[in-house]
Amino acid sequence: MVAKPAPEPATTIAGVMGADHHRLHAGLHRHIEIEKAMLFPLLEAQIEMQAAEPTSVMRKEHRQIEAMLKRLHQIVATGQCAALLQGFNDEPDESSALLANHDSMEEAILYPFMDRVFDPVERREFLSAVQEFEI
Repeated sequence: MVAKPAPEPATTIAGVMGADHHRLHAGLHRHIEIEKAMLFPLLEAQIEMQAAEPTSVMRKEHRQIEAMLKRLHQIVATGQCAALLQGFNDEPDESSALLANHDSMEEAILYPFMDRVFDPVERREFLSAVQEFEI
């Protein structure tokens, strides 16, 4: 019996969807890094605060999201589907609620506030830097 060669990752559902998960995780990690390294320090300097509310809350939630992503990545990397499903059964509402609440606070409160606080030049400079940001 001759073994069939493994299919190319881009031609399998597992390969394509696994790559998409990696893209999503990298994208979320990039988003968090932009806020942590660039956006929050700009806001804190602008309104003369030192990691106080609301950025301290966002930073804490970022750490929780990164820990959740790390656990998910470790489970997926081991290929243990049962462990992955059990992980979702153990904390489905907590993870979903954290992401939903975090996103809504940023989009409804923090980002509009920053649009008001930063002048047009500062906004353009930040947005330009975001386009070039790499991790």
